[in-house]
Amino acid sequence: MRELEKILGSLGNARRDLKDTIASVPEGRIDEPGVVADWSVRDLVGHVSTWEQQAIKALRRFRDDRDLKAVVTWTDVDGLNARESRRKRALSLVQLHREFDESHSHLTALLREMPEDELALEAVETRIRVDTYDHYAEHTAHIREWLGAPAAELTEN
Repeated sequence: MRELEKILGSLGNARRDLKDTIASVPEGRIDEPGVVADWSVRDLVGHVSTWEQQAIKALRRFRDDRDLKAVVTWTDVDGLNARESRRKRALSLVQLHREFDESHSHLTALLREMPEDELALEAVETRIRVDTYDHYAEHTAHIREWLGAPAAELTEN
């Protein structure tokens, strides 16, 4: 199977699970803190798009410079999470969902432009996986656990 197909398959499945889980949250609970520390599901929507945007930036830097450091160097994770969380709390839920969908669309478009040999590089695959489909699965599990979903549902992924 081609690298792009594998990545897009993993990305699509994990993102679909995340979106379905987000959609299952009762409207009155979307802003309720406690899903991950003091973050709500609403905060996680913004958080996931932040990390998709970070993956996009890293992959573009790699494509421009052909320097793998661009994909193996993460920014100050805690600082970025705190800054972006504060910034995104000012956005409406509609704006957050729009950004969530747009960042994903930009990411998949970029991945489709990348040559197979670049996608096959371990550092590139790792950056994509960590910032996207592993990240989606992590927060899908957080939301399900917070909602009190049965353990069987948590392991169906």
